[in-house]
Amino acid sequence: MPQLKAKAPGLDIGIAPMPQLDPINEINYANYWVETPLKKTKYPDVAWDFILFAAGNEKAASAYADKTGRPPALRSLIDKYKEDPEKGVFALSALTAQNWYHGKNPAAAEDIFKEMINQVLDGTSPIQEALNSAAQRVNQTF
Repeated sequence: MPQLKAKAPGLDIGIAPMPQLDPINEINYANYWVETPLKKTKYPDVAWDFILFAAGNEKAASAYADKTGRPPALRSLIDKYKEDPEKGVFALSALTAQNWYHGKNPAAAEDIFKEMINQVLDGTSPIQEALNSAAQRVNQTF
């Protein structure tokens, strides 16, 4: 968002929740990073202690969320961020987020989804055609 706003300050944009087929049983998909110490570190216990502290301590997790622009990973911080115009949607979706298998090439799967969305948005493909094509291509990465 900051990059878009910097390039087009007059553009009225925002972040919205994903459309849901069943609003009673919301499903969102997670996108997260897994932190781990380097295999060759001389101090694995210290590294793990830091990771556990940074991930489990509210103050540290909040500082991380603020610095990175990513939503918080702790449920206890969701209330703090749920009204934030840029992080709120993501903080709330963490409650219903699920993981999904990205295949052997997660970057390719992500590119396929980006292309599918762009094809629908720019009108080069009807929605169903874009969905079918993306599904077929993602299935090839499994």
